[in-house]
Amino acid sequence: MALPKITREGYFKATVIFLLFLLLSFDRDMAMIYILIMVGDFIWWRFDRNITFPIEKTTTNRLSAVLEAGIATALFFLFSSMAVKVFAVEALPAGVNINSILELYAASTPILQGNVFLTIVGWGFLIPVIETIFFNGTLLEGLTVFAEKQFGTRVSLQKFSIPLFLVILFVATLFTLFHLTAKNLSSIPLLITFIFSIISSVLVIRNQEIKQAIMLHMTVNTLAVLSSLGLLSFI
Repeated sequence: MALPKITREGYFKATVIFLLFLLLSFDRDMAMIYILIMVGDFIWWRFDRNITFPIEKTTTNRLSAVLEAGIATALFFLFSSMAVKVFAVEALPAGVNINSILELYAASTPILQGNVFLTIVGWGFLIPVIETIFFNGTLLEGLTVFAEKQFGTRVSLQKFSIPLFLVILFVATLFTLFHLTAKNLSSIPLLITFIFSIISSVLVIRNQEIKQAIMLHMTVNTLAVLSSLGLLSFI
């Protein structure tokens, strides 16, 4: 039996219930941040007709979506490794590898207190869904419309262009600033976060849905959590 299509309505209902359930295990300040993000996301999506990106357009492309997310994950590690080699050679004297990138990316984990399972579920699955849908979905689309109205320049979401790339860079900057203020990351993890957001937005524009970017986010975050818990020492 095929799983039903994932919709925004279903996302809001399921996620807010689960997030409230996890509230006692979360760092409470962090939990409130994500609840507020969800509330703002819901209001923006509900009352702005320009927010049209679905989480999933169709259920028939799930295998190809998984493969694309896997390729995007590999590209993320490649570009991040290149960036770290350029900007943080002295910080990693043993060399740059996947595990070192994950350790940098996991600088603010775990966020759940004393429970490995809830840490993996919360940081590896719940947080990626909330962040991706808001930043690389609602915010990306909303800022594209805003840029059109303010500057009178057509910014198509159907194909890549210089104006659209500038919007993608701005979204990546906001995503990075969010991690700076909410999670107090240092410079190199912030650089990796910036690269990650760009790749996520490219996936959304390419597929006109958010599913592949969510899969990317879940994969990287889950690996980062496992790394922070010492469960990927073999890499």
